[in-house]
Amino acid sequence: MKLMVMKLNTALGDHDGSMNAAEEAMRLAREADRPDLELEALEMHGSIQSQRYGGIQNMPQFELFSGKKEELKKRLSNINEDCDK
Repeated sequence: MKLMVMKLNTALGDHDGSMNAAEEAMRLAREADRPDLELEALEMHGSIQSQRYGGIQNMPQFELFSGKKEELKKRLSNINEDCDK
């Protein structure tokens, strides 16, 4: 639901509302221990920011974004490896 709010806010030009919805979606995913959903919300946020700033590398706090994305991917990889055992 929060991801839909994020998309709607972006379409309406409410960038602050979109950012708040993204942060809320990631917080809810963390609290539910769902790194897959947190990654989905983060990637959607990155896509929107990429469009807004003319490229993902141009978005504010790109290094923080990239680090968090890699951390979540690694966590998901570890979970998948544990499930395969």
